[in-house]
Amino acid sequence: MILPPVALSIPEAEFDLAADDPNTESMRRVWSRVLVMSICDYWLAPPSSVRFKESLEWLFHSDSKAANSFQNVCHFLRIDPTRLKATIARRCSEYRQDPSKAEAVIRAMQSTGVEGTV
Repeated sequence: MILPPVALSIPEAEFDLAADDPNTESMRRVWSRVLVMSICDYWLAPPSSVRFKESLEWLFHSDSKAANSFQNVCHFLRIDPTRLKATIARRCSEYRQDPSKAEAVIRAMQSTGVEGTV
């Protein structure tokens, strides 16, 4: 079973880790994968599916005060959440009409993370 992003928790202290701390980089890798998974589910899962609905909720409606909110995860990953949301929404209809267009972007996100690929 794949847990939705809201089921994962980041203690507040994790946001205060030093940049060169291995724990910080490990947490960034985990959250980058969660972000990629959510974007892929939003782009490609059937709109009636639980995966789509959970991704939609987390990407566009999560409580910004929660440590594991989309906005806070983006800040933790050093990504502009407003710009990323706009890109995700803009590309959604294009990728739903032709999923093959999303393949290269998804592969790049899976290997290098979200930043610079969307």
